Amino acid sequence: NYVRAFDEGRPADFLEERWLAAHLADMVRVKEEGCMDRFAAEVARNPGDPTWEDLAEHMAVTLGTRVQDREALAGRMALETAIATSLGSVVRRQLQNGARTVRTYVGAAIRATLHGGPWVPPGLPSDRQLVCALVSSTFRVARITHVWRLGIRRRARGAEAASGTSWSLAPSLAAVLGPAALRLEPRVADFFDRMHAWQLTASVHLYHRVGRWAAVFGTLLVGQGMYEQDLDQVDARFRLFRRDDGSLHFMREFWCADEIRVFDSDFVVREVDGRPTILEIFQDLGVAARMRTDVLPDGGLLMTVVGLFVRGVPVGVGPAVVHFETRPEADRLVVRGTLDLAPRTALARWWWHRVLRLPERIGEIRYFAVPRSDVPEPRS
Repeated sequence: NYVRAFDEGRPADFLEERWLAAHLADMVRVKEEGCMDRFAAEVARNPGDPTWEDLAEHMAVTLGTRVQDREALAGRMALETAIATSLGSVVRRQLQNGARTVRTYVGAAIRATLHGGPWVPPGLPSDRQLVCALVSSTFRVARITHVWRLGIRRRARGAEAASGTSWSLAPSLAAVLGPAALRLEPRVADFFDRMHAWQLTASVHLYHRVGRWAAVFGTLLVGQGMYEQDLDQVDARFRLFRRDDGSLHFMREFWCADEIRVFDSDFVVREVDGRPTILEIFQDLGVAARMRTDVLPDGGLLMTVVGLFVRGVPVGVGPAVVHFETRPEADRLVVRGTLDLAPRTALARWWWHRVLRLPERIGEIRYFAVPRSDVPEPRS
């Protein structure tokens, strides 16, 4: 999978995801084939040997801390979460048991830096060169904290469905639409029921510098979103995760050149004002968006943000109007998200459009969905 993704020119973040899956599969295979037991028997034949003791410690750190790899490969947790858990165990183990090894290496490094170390045959690195390589590697390994942060963030997102399937948003829509759900165009209903069966591309446009600045600030501040603009037909992916309580975690990914930009939120159905309502919850921000859901005359679906809850406190959306509409076309579905400014009074319109010179439409995202050819049709 990694090689195929590389040959297809996928973004670096996607390649990293495939590499993590391959790495975890390797670790599981090593453990299941009995390599650790054979190594332990070899260590037992060399008691008191400091080299074998250090090798045993290295094996314990490398494989003994891998306790969640199988769950991650099965989709019950994020790959990054399994890696993050292992990294935390490595740090604790090294702090507890690795002091002697670290002290030995630090002493040898200091001596090598000051005196150059003993003579070595030509073509082999000197102790001083080894120290330089060690220091350089120490700085580079800090990049692993990126994976650790992702793992901590994604540990509560839930389980992904088995390969070739996905969780469904159809029950949530049925709960809020009631009998109106039967009026959905069949392809629209299938899209929300089987997102894995649809291939997505996306086009993104930001129409004013205020929107671009806000997008950059939001992406850097909260770690999700996107600020790339005027993107046309880039690959996109929708992923659903399900928790034990039945709530769904929704990830929308945009493959922007060498980066994957993400919108990360929870989709839940709650009673609001006495009726079932879809809430999109951004846990990092403590914000929940209240959605009004309607079936369009052509069988499409319209979701409109009609209110916000900030830390549980209801607030209005002001002049902003956020729509997400899914409409059927001849050979595809179009999912369009728009951010408009629609002031309700003449004074507000004068302020927003004449004084601040903001356009009516700030930004727009369009997803184009076509059926995947490698997914079987659902059984009737």
